[in-house]
Amino acid sequence: MSEAYDDPRWGALRNTVLAATSDAIGSAHSARTELNRRTMMANITVKDFNLEVLTGATCTGTGGVPGETWVLTVGKSLAGTGAFAAFGTASVGTAGQADDTVLNGSVTETNLNSGDDLVFAAEIGTALGSNALLARANISYVERYVGS
Repeated sequence: MSEAYDDPRWGALRNTVLAATSDAIGSAHSARTELNRRTMMANITVKDFNLEVLTGATCTGTGGVPGETWVLTVGKSLAGTGAFAAFGTASVGTAGQADDTVLNGSVTETNLNSGDDLVFAAEIGTALGSNALLARANISYVERYVGS
């Protein structure tokens, strides 16, 4: 099937997965830590985001304090600039996260242009205990028509 604007799939919700990523840092991140990045090949609008946890972990949270949440973000980086703007978050709860579960992320509907990067990251101060969290970000989007 074509990718023309008369294609019956045009405007339908699509999904992309930012590959499974493991983060096992035992002390707090001193800076945002990029876990995965994908360059978009079309103009899109991100509609939803969730985190699929393949292997759970206990959480030590901000500054390594037990019982605090672990924050993951999804955002965009404008083509060629490297600047990151978060537009969605998902938090691993204070008790950690079980294997094979899905966390619903909150997201602000955001446009990305062809050439922009979709980025999945762990936030500053976020840390895990001795076990690693293995998760992947599921992003729902629609392609966006940009006329000349």
